[in-house]
Amino acid sequence: MIYLDYSATTPIHEEVLNTFIEISRKFWANPSSLHDFGMQAFALYERAKEQALMMLKASDHRIYFTSGATEANNMAIRGICRQYQNRGRHLITTKVEHSSVYNVFEAMMDEGFEVTFLDVDEKGLLDLATLERSIRKDTILVSVMMVNAEVGTIYPIKEIVQIVKKQNPQTFVHSDIVQAVGKIPVHLDDLGIDLASIAGHKIYGPKGIGALIVRNRVSLPPLLYGGAQQEGIRPGTMDLASIVSLSKAIRLAVEGVKAHGERVKALSDYLYKTLKHLPYLVFNSDPERSIPHVINFSVSGVKAETVVHALAQEGIYISSKTACSSKTNRPSRVLQAMGFDDHRASSSLRVSLSHLVTEDEIRTFVDVFKTTMERVLVK
Repeated sequence: MIYLDYSATTPIHEEVLNTFIEISRKFWANPSSLHDFGMQAFALYERAKEQALMMLKASDHRIYFTSGATEANNMAIRGICRQYQNRGRHLITTKVEHSSVYNVFEAMMDEGFEVTFLDVDEKGLLDLATLERSIRKDTILVSVMMVNAEVGTIYPIKEIVQIVKKQNPQTFVHSDIVQAVGKIPVHLDDLGIDLASIAGHKIYGPKGIGALIVRNRVSLPPLLYGGAQQEGIRPGTMDLASIVSLSKAIRLAVEGVKAHGERVKALSDYLYKTLKHLPYLVFNSDPERSIPHVINFSVSGVKAETVVHALAQEGIYISSKTACSSKTNRPSRVLQAMGFDDHRASSSLRVSLSHLVTEDEIRTFVDVFKTTMERVLVK
């Protein structure tokens, strides 16, 4: 098997898995219990919070553990809308956000909020001047992802935050940083982000665990009601094993950014070099503007799912769109927003890399991909 779909999910790191097992076996008490066993569990929870915030350099933030980034994104967007709607009901996001952000904004329109969906160019980049002009006195939230999940475009979040705060200091900035953690440096205090969402399974952690990191000055209402866990913002018995494991996954991901990034860059450079000569292929990712972990390209004359299934029969796994959108038959919303026609948006493929991928696997992928394309194009 050659797995090249790491942006969809990652295997759990052995150290992280061992941590999950150890916590599950030895510290299974309810962290909310007042007896010594429960207090031991609560101490581990507190330590996990501290480590996660320290590794993401978020000293001016607090953290709420969630079931994943989808819940974290919903908590951030819906929470700001509920808490600060007396200030205004105008929101700003981009047309290329992940569905767990984009669809929430669409839902908020049904609740009477006005949303400005910003355009991007053919590289997936925002026009920052347009962003600046879009901010109003009644704008309460701007949400821009740090790295695009589909084409890998990196967004200048620090500059975006500065523009937003200059135009309206009361406007909050949220960023889905799921595809950034472990791939590029993430310094939340320096970036100035008010709310950030992460997911464990994207950084070699467990599935079913994520977090919303919130600047201390931001107030959020609970979206669920129950006990007083996690300040009552995200009530319910805490999954201590997953929380501690996520914290460890964050630490390992952050510590490996430089070394892992150099390895992935070498693999990415090889792919760009060897694929660019194929006459039926056009790149949608820009290597100068994107993380090396994501390479998106379109192939002419065949639909993306045809290639995905053909490669899968050879034991090679890539994707077309993000995993959350891959089972829809519609063209890629992200590529359409980048100005590409439906054909190009329907034939896009995403190869997403990891430091776990070997040079031999990449060479094999290229060979099999070429052979597969020759076969499917004849049909």
